Amino acid sequence: MKLLKPYILFCTFGILVMLMAGCRKEVGVIAPETTQLMNPGEYGSGMDFYLLNEGNMGSNHCSLDFFNHSAGTYALNIYESVNPSVTLGLGDVGNDIEIYGGKLYVVVNGSGKVEVLEKGSAVKLCQIEVPNCRSLAFWNSKVFVTSYNGFVGVVDTSVLQNGAGSVQLDKQIAVGREPEGLAVAANQLYVANSGGYSPPLYDHTVSVIDLNTLSVSKTIDLGINLNDVQADNYGHVVVSARGNYAEVAPSFYVLDASTGEVLKHEQIPVGNFAISDSILYYFTSSYQANNQKVSYKRYNLKTLSAIAGSFLTSNLSEKIQFPYALKVDPKGNRILISDAGDYTSPGTLYWVDMEGNVLWQVQTGEIPGHIAFL
Repeated sequence: MKLLKPYILFCTFGILVMLMAGCRKEVGVIAPETTQLMNPGEYGSGMDFYLLNEGNMGSNHCSLDFFNHSAGTYALNIYESVNPSVTLGLGDVGNDIEIYGGKLYVVVNGSGKVEVLEKGSAVKLCQIEVPNCRSLAFWNSKVFVTSYNGFVGVVDTSVLQNGAGSVQLDKQIAVGREPEGLAVAANQLYVANSGGYSPPLYDHTVSVIDLNTLSVSKTIDLGINLNDVQADNYGHVVVSARGNYAEVAPSFYVLDASTGEVLKHEQIPVGNFAISDSILYYFTSSYQANNQKVSYKRYNLKTLSAIAGSFLTSNLSEKIQFPYALKVDPKGNRILISDAGDYTSPGTLYWVDMEGNVLWQVQTGEIPGHIAFL
């Protein structure tokens, strides 16, 4: 059987999700529950993390989980228990989560807000009003948020205090259509414009914002339907492109962070990806004999070349139904990867060593999508 083009999955996946959403059974928000996963403090300090479960659009099922390394426990849906006065919960569709300074920032796309919480307790301090918000980045005392309304919102962190209520944006910087990911590198902010609301007329540009003037200094023309942006520690910016889910395949670009020059365009259909030191971890999918095959690969950003082999064992890769979140811990020794399952039921999170062996696994909320280490 001829190997079909990898990007067919992206189209098939979109249809599958719509079908599942149309006939899914309401499962409700996951109840708070704590699971003992490992001995207290077994893996050393610095491993605590939050996991943001997206929840299906319109369900108000966005939820927040927390792994406590010192206790060795994983707690489901902690937001409501630590914020009992917030009657509507975390909101509708969690899109990004980041920690900056002493605060935890949670983008809730469908609810049009960024929740600002205390880093260690997840107690709510205030919220930033951002319509159609997508992704976060930080520089000096500034928070940057992409909005599908065509701008990057800016807020000074000094105003984000307990009791501040709903905080408005200080500034809106106009960029391309439906901006998605963004990343700070070389005193510039790289913003991927997707044009995701207007297929087949996708956007194909990266807007580069000068962080000193907070204005667009240049626009870089890349592939269509740009998505995620991440920077490494070696002067590179990686930008993924989803293509058009038909004849234009997904791929990714490696840019020089200082100049914006394209150093490499790789015809590799990356899904979600994570960068640790000089290694880019990603998963990609193809169909063979009408069966989906997901590969878990790595790419060396120093040599700009692919690394042979999988970062997961075959036992685990065959077990995962739909990979979603992907993160490497701050020590660079462990990998977190989630399985969204059928996108309606609770998902699963795996804690994996560098040989691809599962150290533990745990049930999550609905569509476990984003991870932030303390």
